[in-house]
Amino acid sequence: MKEEIKEKALSFIEELDGEAKAEITTLLNEIIPWIKDIHSKPPTTKNYYGDYMRIMSYHPQFAKAIGLVLLAGGANPDGVRSAYNIVSSF
Repeated sequence: MKEEIKEKALSFIEELDGEAKAEITTLLNEIIPWIKDIHSKPPTTKNYYGDYMRIMSYHPQFAKAIGLVLLAGGANPDGVRSAYNIVSSF
């Protein structure tokens, strides 16, 4: 399931045009090391949602895009969903 969601997110990014695709791809390349670091440690919150929420909260107005990038980078889908629900309520 996680891999299927990752592939769908990557496919969505691949279908973007021009500047949007370039910006999202740059963001993905910057966030992947964070995801690897997060996943290298035991979760401090269920499905790592606290760590994902920290990343999303830098720019809550872009939480949906950041969530997409997290999913494309292999983040836990349930954790991303929980983090998004919290950040979008700010």
